[in-house]
Amino acid sequence: MGDFASVMTSQQIKDLNKDDFETCADSLGDVTSWSQDQKSALAGKAKTSWQQPSQWGDRLMTAGTIAQGLTPSELSSTDMKLDYLSALGQKEGWTEPQEEAAFNKWLTSENSGEASSITGDQLSQLGHFVCGAKPEIIRSIPASAYKEAMSEIGDVSCSMAKRKEWANLAVKSLGPVTSWSSDQSAAVGSVMAGLSSSQMSKLSLNQLSQMELDTFKMIPPAEFNSLTVEQLKGLSSAHAQTVTEEQAKLLSPEKRKALIALGSTITAPAVSNDAAGSGAPGGSKYDHSHSGVLHSGCNTGDHRHLRWWFCQTSLNSACVCKSGTYFKQSSDQHDNVILKERGS
Repeated sequence: MGDFASVMTSQQIKDLNKDDFETCADSLGDVTSWSQDQKSALAGKAKTSWQQPSQWGDRLMTAGTIAQGLTPSELSSTDMKLDYLSALGQKEGWTEPQEEAAFNKWLTSENSGEASSITGDQLSQLGHFVCGAKPEIIRSIPASAYKEAMSEIGDVSCSMAKRKEWANLAVKSLGPVTSWSSDQSAAVGSVMAGLSSSQMSKLSLNQLSQMELDTFKMIPPAEFNSLTVEQLKGLSSAHAQTVTEEQAKLLSPEKRKALIALGSTITAPAVSNDAAGSGAPGGSKYDHSHSGVLHSGCNTGDHRHLRWWFCQTSLNSACVCKSGTYFKQSSDQHDNVILKERGS
């Protein structure tokens, strides 16, 4: 059946008879493309067939994405053993409240609520439910347990608040980032995005190149700004092209230029009017315009008596020329902005 089942509407799922649902339940639980409405309908059908979640027992081993239709309180009512959590944790698509509810139920049931007693073997089996550990719980997990399970933790994507705590454990267990081996950096995985500003600024070019693109684009603006010009210049074009405007909002013009040179599409740094006007008679101000480039033909033909200058800025940023004064904007047929002397 596979993902073909996901074309079923929520109503069609509700209309399944009990025998058909029982026969297809394992296959339905393997489908990963259900919408939340479909998951809710599946969970409702499961509650009709299997009774309330607190009675599901071993059904949790094979429920798969059907269980993603349960509410956090319903997940808290289950007998969440490690085997069940491990099986369910292999599926993507859990909400953070669901992850936290299931993790907390397991921690209370099997570890007496003591995060300090969590082992590396247990952590390595949690899958996506490792993201159910709240920051205050992560802070109590032994560094040795993290070290044993760091590659499994690095394979999932937790919220940034939780990544930061896992990153603290990474440093606690492995030492300063400057001492990490290539294999260790790779194993830390998605947790790399949770490193502090001071730690980010010390990453080697090799460590940065090892960072998955999905992880790299999750680095928060303040921490991203801590990367040096040299680090940014050493990025691959693929990494540079994943940088978002939100990430880049704190970057200096020099850092922006380093990324743009590698193919990044972030906004180019604008030259301020004051800075541009300082070299012109009377400190002239310049027009705002779209980004553009100077075409070589601008110095020929009917325009040979004009002075044209290269201008490259971004939409709605200050568009100025590097020399000359009293310019006005015009646009060629390719929508590339060019500027010329006033009164020419």
